[in-house]
Amino acid sequence: MAFRVEHGYPVPPTPGRVFYPFGDMRPGESFAVSRDQLPKARAAASAYGRRHGWRFATFKQDDEVWRVWRVE
Repeated sequence: MAFRVEHGYPVPPTPGRVFYPFGDMRPGESFAVSRDQLPKARAAASAYGRRHGWRFATFKQDDEVWRVWRVE
């Protein structure tokens, strides 16, 4: 199978990387995320916590907003 090289097709935009403020947080501080962002924020908090020996918790604030706390 031969492929034809073409030009004039723009590269679609890629989603930007999200940087959560874990390193700036002290115990008891939190930030808000939307419900659709929650799975990625939880995974990122868990990974950051394992690397730095910190613990994070997430709690529902209202139907669409969750908060991520640094607990230690």
